[in-house]
Amino acid sequence: MLKKFNFLIATSFCILLLASCSDIPTTGETPTLGSVRVLHLSANAGTVDLLFDNRVFADTIFAFFNRSVSGTVPRFTNPAVAYLGNTGYIGVETGTRNLKVFAAPGGVAARPPLTSGDTRVVAETNINVGSNKAYTVFVSDTAGTTGGIIPVVVEDAVPSFPDLNVAQGSIRFGHFSPNAPAVRILATRTSSPGITNVEVFSSTSYKQISGFTPIDSGTFRFNVVAGSDTVLTVNNQAIARRRVYTLLARGLVGGAGAAALGATIYFNN
Repeated sequence: MLKKFNFLIATSFCILLLASCSDIPTTGETPTLGSVRVLHLSANAGTVDLLFDNRVFADTIFAFFNRSVSGTVPRFTNPAVAYLGNTGYIGVETGTRNLKVFAAPGGVAARPPLTSGDTRVVAETNINVGSNKAYTVFVSDTAGTTGGIIPVVVEDAVPSFPDLNVAQGSIRFGHFSPNAPAVRILATRTSSPGITNVEVFSSTSYKQISGFTPIDSGTFRFNVVAGSDTVLTVNNQAIARRRVYTLLARGLVGGAGAAALGATIYFNN
């Protein structure tokens, strides 16, 4: 009798579960997936909201299936993305995906429902997502200026673990400071001798981003140099074996506080 009772409870639970999920649309096929993340590097845009295919970017269920639910109102990123923050990678179905950025200089972006032609959309781009490919969307430029914010979409051809040298890491460099001149990157290993002011990346202009290049492990000082003058320095960055990094110049020449010219390193694996 007890077994029969338990069976009835389990059956009822399954029916309720299926009913609760009935509004999640499917095609009857397993979607092919890629992944996308967004890096917020626009120094004057404040905290931003993101809409991915007119849905909240962090909604992994609907990003995964890349389907709209009939009758729903588009929602904004929860939480919103602060300056120098990023979404992390989110799995999405392959094909052309749309990203909209809502910015509020100096504060948190407004969150009412999206309307057609909404003027608060300060940036928009389409991302052609391939199967098993990863992409980073770099949101730089400055809000409110001529041309506005034009995101840069880069496929992250991150070296696979077997391809990485057991004694080295890997790094790439991207220039995302809108009013800074072309720069080059010099590296000095401070944890042990042997690498002093070695040019890791040659002259790089705004919105250019290099491919990944091997670098010995250890603790480094990176100098971001324009001409013969050092623009800024990143001290004591540990490069671990078989780890992959992205070094970025960001902020504004003459900027103050968080908007000042600086550099940030993100992990890729």
